[in-house]
Amino acid sequence: MDLVCAADGEYYHVDAVTYCEYTNEYYYHTECIHVEGYGYVNESDVDEVGVEITDGNWYWKEDCMQCEISGNWMLRDDAKELPDGRYVTEEEYDKWMEENVEEERP
Repeated sequence: MDLVCAADGEYYHVDAVTYCEYTNEYYYHTECIHVEGYGYVNESDVDEVGVEITDGNWYWKEDCMQCEISGNWMLRDDAKELPDGRYVTEEEYDKWMEENVEEERP
């Protein structure tokens, strides 16, 4: 039988635990959250390395940034730059452009 000692000091079958990169320990599956771009992290430590974005998934903080208008987290690859140099979500970008760019007139 393949048993492994988890962070709580208990032994579990290897199929019942997940290795968490952040602490280098095993945790029972239900105590782990997958962070895209990083790996599995214990739920009590997930805020240290990840952020939950509006799609409900967790992403590695290194791959994310906060919108400079709303403060919402977004993937760096999804950020849009406003003419004033701020990085924002696509929603905030569209809203800002609609409110601040004059339409061309004939």
